[in-house]
Parts: sequence; C-alpha cells; structure tokens
Amino acid sequence: MEIQVRPVDRQVMADLMNEGMSRAMARVYAGRGIKSIADLEYLVQRLEHIPMKDQDKAVSLLLEALENQSHICISGDYDCDGATATAVMVRGLRSLGFKNVDFLVPNRFRDGYGLTPPIVEQVLQRGADLLITVDNGISSIAGVAAAKAAGLKVIVTDHHLAGEVLPEADAILDPNQPGCAFPWKSTAGVGVAFMLILALFWELESRELGEFPNPKQLTPLVALGTVADVVPLEYNNRLLVDVGLRRWRKGWAPEGLLALARVSRVNIENLQASSIGFQIGPRLNAAGRMDDMTIGIRCLLEDDPEKALELAKELDQFNRERRVVEKEQCSEALIALPEDPTGQFGLTAVIPDGHIGVIGIVAGRLKEEFHRPVIVFAQDGDWLKGSGRSIPGFHLRDALADLAKDHPDWFKAFGGHAMAAGMTLRAEVIADFSREFDQLVETRIPTEVLEKSLVVDGILSPAELSTALAEEIRSIGIWGQEFPEPMFMGSFEVASCKVMKGGHLRLELALPNQRTVAAVWFNQAEAIPEGTWLQLVYSLDFDAFRGGALQLRVIWGSEAPQASQELVA
Repeated sequence: MEIQVRPVDRQVMADLMNEGMSRAMARVYAGRGIKSIADLEYLVQRLEHIPMKDQDKAVSLLLEALENQSHICISGDYDCDGATATAVMVRGLRSLGFKNVDFLVPNRFRDGYGLTPPIVEQVLQRGADLLITVDNGISSIAGVAAAKAAGLKVIVTDHHLAGEVLPEADAILDPNQPGCAFPWKSTAGVGVAFMLILALFWELESRELGEFPNPKQLTPLVALGTVADVVPLEYNNRLLVDVGLRRWRKGWAPEGLLALARVSRVNIENLQASSIGFQIGPRLNAAGRMDDMTIGIRCLLEDDPEKALELAKELDQFNRERRVVEKEQCSEALIALPEDPTGQFGLTAVIPDGHIGVIGIVAGRLKEEFHRPVIVFAQDGDWLKGSGRSIPGFHLRDALADLAKDHPDWFKAFGGHAMAAGMTLRAEVIADFSREFDQLVETRIPTEVLEKSLVVDGILSPAELSTALAEEIRSIGIWGQEFPEPMFMGSFEVASCKVMKGGHLRLELALPNQRTVAAVWFNQAEAIPEGTWLQLVYSLDFDAFRGGALQLRVIWGSEAPQASQELVA
C-alpha cells in the first residue's frame, strides 16, 4: 500500500485560516480545491441564473401543459438516481399545479434499460400527452422517435454522456450534451430533474401566476439520489446535498425518506452523506435490483407515515435478499476470474446464472479488491448483459464507445459514464472482448495507477486530535466521490488492545501527557501487543457507546519502524 500526502497550496491554506478556518480544516479544504469560505456557502438561489441548454424550451412546454392540464407521464431509470428523479418530477409538478401526472419505470428484468418503443406503447395506453424522461433518454433514439411518431411531446432530462446522435426530442436537458454551457457536468439525473422544476418555479413566480411551495422541499430526495449515484461532489452537487441533508435532519423530508431512515436505523438528527450512501441508498436500490423500482418510487411519493413505513420495510426485505445473492455471486465471479487477476489490466467475469440486478455490485466489489476496471456479465440467451465499474484514470463508457466503433456487431447496446457502465454483448465474442478490453486498459492506464494507494491529509498534532475537529468534519463537511472524507496518518504506541465480537479490534493509543485516544480497527482480528508502535491511516469518529468521545477509525495500518515512532504535526 502506497501512502500519499495530498498536495496543498500553502497560500490558499493561509487565506482560509485568515477567514477563520482552523489549521486542520484549512489544509483539508485547500487540498480539495476550496479557495474561500464562499465556496462552502450553499444556497439554492445561487443556481437561479445558470440555465442548461434547452431549459427555456422545456419550461415553455411545461407552461403550455399546465395551461391545458395535459396528461404528463414521467419515465425514469430503475436505480436510486432514477427513482428519486422520478419522485422529484412527480412531486414537483404536482406542487406547481399539474393535476394529471403519473410515472412509469421500466422493469430491469422484463423491459431492459431506457425509453424503448415498448415502453412508449405503455405510456400511450395511459393517455399521456407529454412524456418526460429522467436519468435516461439521451441514448434512447428509437424510443423518442416512437414517441414523436405517436404524437407525444418529449422532454429528455438526463446526465449520461451523449452518443454521436441525439434523440429528436422537443427539449433535451443534459449538462453533458454538446453545446451545453452549464458548468457542473457531474450533476446527477435527480439534480437535472430538480433544476427543471426550479426553473419552472422561478418562471411561475416571475409571471405572478400563483403562490407555490418552494422546490427546496424536494432537496432531501435530491441528496439521496446524488449521493447514491456516486457522482463527483463538485460545487453544484455539494450544494444540493447540503441543503437536502439540513432539511432531512430537521424532519422536513417526505415520509418515505423518514421511513427509509427508520428501517436503516439511521438517526436523522446526525444524518451524513455516508449514511445515505451505505445504509439508505442500498435499500431503495434493492427494489430495482431484486424486483421492481415501482415499489421504491411509491415509497418516495407516499405521504401517509404508516403506509410509507410498510413500503420501507418491503424495501428493507429486498435489501436482505440482495445481500444473500450478492455474496453467492461474488464467490462465482472470483472463480470466473483468472488465477492471478492482478496479472491483467482490465478484468471480465461471466456468471452463467448471474443475477442481472446484482452484477453491478459484484463488479464494484471486485474493483475494490483488485483495483482494476471490472466488467461482470450474466448470461441471457445468446447475449451477455454486463455491468462495469472503473477506477480513477480510466473512462469506462468512452472505452466501450471505442470498442463499439471498432466492432459494431459486438454490441446490442451500451451506455454509462466514467466510473460505471452497462452493456449487452454477443455471447460468442466474449473471449475477443475480454482480450481487447484488457489491452485497452493497459494502453490507457499507467502501471503505477493500478497500485493501491491511500491519499491522506497529513498528520494531526496531539492538540488537533479532538472532538471539536471531529465535529467540524461531521457537521460542515459534505464528503463523497472526488471530495473524500478527511483521512490522516500518524505513528502511535498501543496502550491496550481488545479483540471484539465479529473480528474487530478496539485499541487505546498513547499520546503525550499521559493521554490516550480510542481507536477501532474493523476486520482485524489478531491482537496487537501493548507497546507496539503502529503507523496508521485513520479518520475521526465518535464512540456512541462512550458518550460520543473521540474515536479513530483505522483505515490501514502496519507496524511502524523505530525511526517513525513519533507523532509529527
């Protein structure tokens, strides 16, 4: 394991300290590109004058639909981003006076991905006049064409990368489409949907067409979808997550979200982005992975607390089933990999009886274990359905696009973004695909990138090891993809060690002046003798069982050489 110290601009760090930020937090934020405290001020109003391409067209279409009370159908993706985007669009339009709004989400197992002509047929059967896609649509050329041919008006809202040809929709909102000047290209699908609702709200206000609830009431949904989709937390996404978390912590969230937090055993008063990513998001995602995301969206739209809790319990059960299947499929995927996976650059695994809803998670697990781009396939007749996960430095969707350009007969469909993608591949070409994918990764990723590493935010002094700093990190930080939670390193002497139930360690680490600090080291079952010096990488946490005292959460550690037995600020 290579430990790297995050580079930081010392002048920016000094400027942040002059604005009143502590030394430790100034170093953390300077290392993440923050230049002023203003970069951490999150107000929805700051989004008002930054339109997306086709935003005005979409608002005009919606104003016309409002005047005519047209029937609107929302068609979303079947993941957490798509579910929350659907809920945002349905709730948002209804709150702005639309009376005929419903939704239709494809079933992963029956319908496949995206807006397809058969999905359009279902939309038409519902009597829709206007079709709005959320978190999909940018690659649905045939589906949009079918909708237009049937006389529907179509608004596409998406965030995925566009292909060489765009769908012929009446309006397309996608920050990644050619010619869109919207600066925050990593906005999630739910964020794009929210931006359209926000733009419509501001237009209705400016025309004095009535009094409507502020769409910021939808931001807890936006926070959930944004974090769960693991998009980079650039400013726009941090803003939306921050506003959503603050409302959620006060209980100002849809009943479905409060119920999901309850079944996830999350205390909303201390709700963090990490709780969304690891506890709440997977339960919502489980509906689309194991059954039908319609159940998840119904939970997000439910206003009755008891009914919302029943739906949340159903989602929790789906998640339990998902965990069992995931464990089995991970074992099968490991068997399908080469004997020495680290001897290759890009990994592929075929699970003949693979579960289509779980192979993406399996790909993510393998990516974390071997630090390689990974694609896991499930057999589907003459086709293989694949889901891939990548590492920083390798754009997975672009790689698939290049392979499809060279071999157009290999693919039935593909799509996604830099870190995650899906595809349908001819089964008979899997050997050739695996070889070329491996070669493509080799040519595009430097060998050193494939070595596991941890990037830390330097060393804390004994005085900085405090509940005050831990609280500062927890209370004001929005941490996630490409804006990681702070990690620090240091050398500590073990004052005591206890092996806990489940194979974890609880340590007491000696500090100067007879002071000790507690630490927990998960999945480390071997006791460490007192007096041993350890080099640790850790984050700051709280011990819920000891009145919220400071606790280090060990991320990596090794026995420290004699020369490094010192805690240096």
